[in-house]
Amino acid sequence: MYIKGEAYVDAKSRNRSAPLSIGTEKGKIMTSHADFLIRSDTSNMKAILNVGTMEIYSHNLKKVQSIVCPGTLCMLELNMQVKISIPVIQ
Repeated sequence: MYIKGEAYVDAKSRNRSAPLSIGTEKGKIMTSHADFLIRSDTSNMKAILNVGTMEIYSHNLKKVQSIVCPGTLCMLELNMQVKISIPVIQ
């Protein structure tokens, strides 16, 4: 599956052994069980995890980052950086 724009993905009740893979211009998201929001355009990709776990792959860096904390925001930007913002619980 390939996305350009914004989508809410609810894959937390999937019963398949193969992971769901969503491609964008900057990278891809892979998950077996997760609930997340993704936004992608020509300059960046942003995803925020609500429930579950996912992996973010950057085409330019050829690097995978696992995301396991709900509320985590991950960005792949035009300058090839991967930025991750983990929520602080007080």
